[in-house]
Amino acid sequence: MGLRFTVYGLLTNKVIRKFSVVFCFCLTSTPSILFAQAKTTSFGFVVKPIFPSSFFRTGPQTQTVDSANVTFRLAQISGFSAGAVVRKGITTNLSVETGIQYVKRVYSLKITDTTFTESSYHKIVGYEVPLQVLVFVQISRQIWMNASLGSSIDIFPSDINTRSNYFKHFAVRKSNFSVFNAGLIANIGWEYRTEKDGIIYLGSSYHRSFKDIYISKVEYYHNTVNPPIAAKTDFNLKGDYLTLDLRYYFPGDMNKKKKKK
Repeated sequence: MGLRFTVYGLLTNKVIRKFSVVFCFCLTSTPSILFAQAKTTSFGFVVKPIFPSSFFRTGPQTQTVDSANVTFRLAQISGFSAGAVVRKGITTNLSVETGIQYVKRVYSLKITDTTFTESSYHKIVGYEVPLQVLVFVQISRQIWMNASLGSSIDIFPSDINTRSNYFKHFAVRKSNFSVFNAGLIANIGWEYRTEKDGIIYLGSSYHRSFKDIYISKVEYYHNTVNPPIAAKTDFNLKGDYLTLDLRYYFPGDMNKKKKKK
């Protein structure tokens, strides 16, 4: 187990180092200017489908209670995020961005007994307030590449409770203060800028929580007539996710400043 986490740590650090190289390359590049964004503000919205990934700590978790011959499997299967964003230009190649986003993570729970299987689904809803620094490189007349790094304040307003005749499941925060969490966010993508129709953006983001967001507690019963607990277990939910980013920025004042010939 220790070797597994050591290898995972090395791989994760390697990914972060590669992303940092791209980020620094964007920061030090000085492309020609078509649509300047220094000291300008743009408003927009973002839609982000969420995808689970074992490499990014969102793969399925399985635990077996040998004494009862019961297996529990909890997996993040999908998700969705959407919200509003505000971008403020600092220089032509450097901006900061914030906003507020709704995030829904969907999980599946499967309990397997010797001759019986019980399945259910539940969702965890939260809100995020990101703050990140974006660096741009001009690829062509209207296409720009960007990389960004930042952090996010994550808000989880409630605990989760699901049950059936054969199990009870509670996803609880560790304390009342755990309504707030924090995470690292990284992003890379491309955007198509127009002077009259705004900006269309396509990219990918990774959100890594600094600590577990919930503890899932599961209790299983053999039958509903005489319900002593047959088996129980706990799962720590990381809250990490990988997304496909679709964004649109209204024209605003971003494209009003042009290079003087």
